[in-house]
Amino acid sequence: MVRNNIDMISMYAVYIIYISCCSMLSSAPSMFGMFWKLIKPLVSAATHEKLQFLPADKSNWKSAIVPYVNEDQFWESYGGTLPDNTQVI
Repeated sequence: MVRNNIDMISMYAVYIIYISCCSMLSSAPSMFGMFWKLIKPLVSAATHEKLQFLPADKSNWKSAIVPYVNEDQFWESYGGTLPDNTQVI
């Protein structure tokens, strides 16, 4: 199982991150810190630069999200202007 997770992370690092401008991780569980310490050496510097770890407090997310997403495209609870009760398809 661990090998499968490492393979998945490697695939993400090699393929997906190069076609995206940025990846944001929010609300990570507390164990993620330990997991990140294990996989960080496997992640290239270019990939690491594209990763952003958002703080637990959603009120601080707006400054990180706005450069990539218009305010009307993310919910009010995250700092945007899209009503929280809007369904996304």
